[in-house]
Amino acid sequence: MIQRVQSIYLSIAALLNCICVSYLSLWQRDGVWIRVADSTVFLSLFSLSAVLALAAVFLFQRRKLQLVSNRINLLLNLVLLGLLIDDLMHLPSGLTDSHKGVALLIPLCTMVFLVMANRCIKRDEALVKSADRIR
Repeated sequence: MIQRVQSIYLSIAALLNCICVSYLSLWQRDGVWIRVADSTVFLSLFSLSAVLALAAVFLFQRRKLQLVSNRINLLLNLVLLGLLIDDLMHLPSGLTDSHKGVALLIPLCTMVFLVMANRCIKRDEALVKSADRIR
């Protein structure tokens, strides 16, 4: 059953990562906006996160594996956020807040949607276990 709430959350997380890779900028360095697609590390991590979220949508019959893939995706987004913050700390100190891009918030938003999906998956798992006890 793909038409579940967690499928919507996982699709939104995958869509956020795809939009980030395609359109958004990270920050401005030496007068040039650095995009996610300009850095191979960030491009690969954002793409891997999108693929994991999209793959988890189709793991609806194996809820435990879906939970594990979401937890791996959460850790990946945490690492991605740490790398983004580390790279941001090494920017020249003369930059103001207006020179930082919106793409820095994407891993946080993705993590929120992954946590919400995990809660729904756990709720489904509890519902299936309670139905099995009744039989």
